[in-house]
Amino acid sequence: MARERRPQMLLATVLVSLLLKLSFSQLLAPYSTSFEAGQESWSVLVRDWACPCPAATFNFSSSIARRSGNSGLEVAIAVPSDQGWHVQAQSPHLSLASNQAYTACVWLRAAATLGGSGLISFSLLNAETYETLGWAGTAVSTNWVQLCMNDVILDTNVVTYYTLDFGLNTGTVFVDDLSVQARALPASPSPSPSPSPSPINTMMNTSFEAGQEGWNTLVRNWECPCPEATFNFGSSAAAHTGGKGVQVNVQVASDQGWHVQLQTPVFSVKAGQRYTACVWLRSAAPMTGSGDVWMNLLKTETYEGLGWKHGTVTSSWAQLCMMDVQPSTDAVVYVTVDLGVNTGTYYLDDFTITTDANVVTPSPSPGPSVVSGSLTAPYSTSFEAGQANWAGSKKNTACPCPAASFDFYSAAAMRTGSAGVEITVQVPSSERWHVQLQSPQFAVNTSFMYTACIWLRTPAAAAGGLAAGNHVPFVMLETGTYGMFTSGQALVTSVWSQVCLMDFRPSRNTTAFFTLDLGQSTGTVYVDDFTFTARPDYTPLEVDYVSPVAITNRIDTLRKGSLTFRFINATSGQPITQSLSRVELNLARHDFPFGTAMEWDGVPADKLSWYLGRAKHHFNALVPEWSFKWPSIEPTKNNTANRYNYLMSNHVQFAADNDFVMARGHTLEWLIPAPGFGDHWSRQDGCDAYRAYLETRIKREVTNFKGKFNSYDVFNEITHDRDFVEHCPGMWPAILHDGFRWAHQADPDAQLCINDYGLITGDDWQAMITYVSGMLSAGVPINCVGVQAYVPLSNRPSPAYMRIRLEALAALGVDIVITEFNFWTSWSAAGNPVWEGTDAEHAALYEEYVPFWFSLPYIKGILMWNFWDGTNWITNGGIYRLDGSPKDSALAVDDMWNHRWRTHVNLTNVALTNGEKTINGFYGKYNYSLQLDGRTFTGVVNFPARGGSAQVVTIPLA
Repeated sequence: MARERRPQMLLATVLVSLLLKLSFSQLLAPYSTSFEAGQESWSVLVRDWACPCPAATFNFSSSIARRSGNSGLEVAIAVPSDQGWHVQAQSPHLSLASNQAYTACVWLRAAATLGGSGLISFSLLNAETYETLGWAGTAVSTNWVQLCMNDVILDTNVVTYYTLDFGLNTGTVFVDDLSVQARALPASPSPSPSPSPSPINTMMNTSFEAGQEGWNTLVRNWECPCPEATFNFGSSAAAHTGGKGVQVNVQVASDQGWHVQLQTPVFSVKAGQRYTACVWLRSAAPMTGSGDVWMNLLKTETYEGLGWKHGTVTSSWAQLCMMDVQPSTDAVVYVTVDLGVNTGTYYLDDFTITTDANVVTPSPSPGPSVVSGSLTAPYSTSFEAGQANWAGSKKNTACPCPAASFDFYSAAAMRTGSAGVEITVQVPSSERWHVQLQSPQFAVNTSFMYTACIWLRTPAAAAGGLAAGNHVPFVMLETGTYGMFTSGQALVTSVWSQVCLMDFRPSRNTTAFFTLDLGQSTGTVYVDDFTFTARPDYTPLEVDYVSPVAITNRIDTLRKGSLTFRFINATSGQPITQSLSRVELNLARHDFPFGTAMEWDGVPADKLSWYLGRAKHHFNALVPEWSFKWPSIEPTKNNTANRYNYLMSNHVQFAADNDFVMARGHTLEWLIPAPGFGDHWSRQDGCDAYRAYLETRIKREVTNFKGKFNSYDVFNEITHDRDFVEHCPGMWPAILHDGFRWAHQADPDAQLCINDYGLITGDDWQAMITYVSGMLSAGVPINCVGVQAYVPLSNRPSPAYMRIRLEALAALGVDIVITEFNFWTSWSAAGNPVWEGTDAEHAALYEEYVPFWFSLPYIKGILMWNFWDGTNWITNGGIYRLDGSPKDSALAVDDMWNHRWRTHVNLTNVALTNGEKTINGFYGKYNYSLQLDGRTFTGVVNFPARGGSAQVVTIPLA
């Protein structure tokens, strides 16, 4: 089945929680254990899904793991993983309060030097949302070391638990003497009766005369190669005032500033107040590297960036200030100074944090709110000033690494003005983000919809340009978390084209930045003219277009017409003049396809009759969910008989028996690397052989199913996957064009579609437009774009959002079919979506989207991706439960297609005008029954939409 993808950027703890939603008794701090009573209420996790998987054992009563008492926890990791949380010990649940600061400590050592990173992570998680509330980590040696997570302060009372993550290592780790202590926070002072004499209050002021005090340091020591650095908080050479400062010696630099970091103690900030942090710094000698340094204000719980400032260090003292940061909410925060990209010696001194305590937060302005250090919409650049706040990023750790260059002053890359950005990738990488153009960060909030656009092209391939059909993702990421908000793709050609992320509304106030990801490409790309705009909402006309009233009116106008019955004497041919005593007319089958994916395999024998009955009741179109895909229909070369017989006796026969208006073949080719596809026999004999195999496959299937299937997805999800063919010189996109030509040769009357996701739930529609317009220009017989619409419950794309994208696709002049749709709330650890909402919410989504799609003139069909929980790839995603009982969504679908959008006419004493009677109804097939002179006449008439809005049918009466 074709599936809507979601970026795999979830916290590991979310995945853990989906499998281990356990109920613990809730303890209170202080809490401690030396594991004398064994496991108590602790839990363990060794990931055993989406393997290869780690292997590990836990012994909570190990005498050799004791530091005190008689026993401790022994964790033996035989096979490591790529994530620490894949091997995890979890504490009992603890109820923590907002008026306390919590410090948790645990003692660890290794039995022998560990294999792997040696890193053990210690985390505090919200037991309900799985949000990370605190974190600490350390590299473990054979000596006992205490790892502490200090002074975690919570915004609200919350139930939590602690985790220890071991999965990056091999070997044995001993754990003992874990404690959680609480201390009460000082009471807030009473409000001052009058303003203080000075509006500026100093919150922190240190010249490091007392040494390190509560400051922390970070030198990244995981996922190496890693930086090397030392910190001296009592250096006389580093003094700007007084006798001491901080000396930081970076012996080995890294590719990220935060990999070597100086961190302040945590402190609290208030919404609406302005905060300024300053530090004096210089280098002992000119640094090796860019000289770039950064100051950041981060939330302790989420590491969300609230403000930042960039500077360049020289050998002269200079003050770096992050000014007037104004948080939107109360928060516990800390400031970092990031020093990791240079080699040499830094001196830092005289750090201050001040607040303008008398600031009154102004009323919301008409524009987006500002986070200091971040830019706001509107913003634009044609790179006339060069790099400004933009960055070029290349992965240079855990190599092999890409090789790439960025020129921010390139005349060749100019679209407007005199310069643009020229990016040349000499050596590609395994991931697109390994070579990345990054925008400045922007403040975004929930009151606005944002649109970002950028122009790209590539020189001709002979002049060093990208190969034909090369995709460049354009991505919007949250600062700090790197969570993906939205994305689109540019299909880069030698002609300038614009890619946009349009009308995205964030779910929270935050900061974000944009990237162009080029790591899997080889060649040169030109980039210019970036714009970032905001608007509060859709225009009144856009809002009205998707209103229920407008949708109902469009349905009545587009999906209904006038059908005139002309009754004549069968002998004379003259019009019937007398009245008919009764006329009854019933829509037996819609002309508009509303269908479902179906498979007979997987439906228990005792459910099959019910399953087919429900399909017949609700639908007039179908598509095989998986049995028509190439690995299923031809698992080995020329072995097709089994699936042919299955499809013919089930899908084809069922559609014919029930007079279905559409039966689709999905899909003739799907270029994914997944098992069954990437290792299919057709891709094992080289490029030329694959082309011949595909031609045979397409012509054979379309010929054999001619007149049985009337619509095909020729290629599936090509904006996301083009496995194998991209590695065949000259094959892509030529094979795409050939596939459609071969299908058309086999059945010139079939509807030929290209099917994909992200077209109306994201911004991949632009790449699709480039593909289809190129195909049409080349005379390729494509006449349909298949649109997948897997819609989430939360932060979902609105009908207005979809309309813009649908109309852009329809402007190509091809049909639009909603080929797959369903609704989901989250993704499971197994990698499939899940519905966890209520029945009412599920039904409401059907009411929100199905009428909207039905009301659009260019949409020629709607198909859901299976309707029963027993066979639906979205867990609980069907409109019928596993036991066959209908959900509210089944009742909603039934009301739409069998009542609300059904024409039923029952008239008596019907006077005819010149033998004619006109009714208004939905297009489709009608059963009629009428009485004349005591005689009853019955029959069937067709009223197809293709016949026009006013049609006449002649009924001879004997």
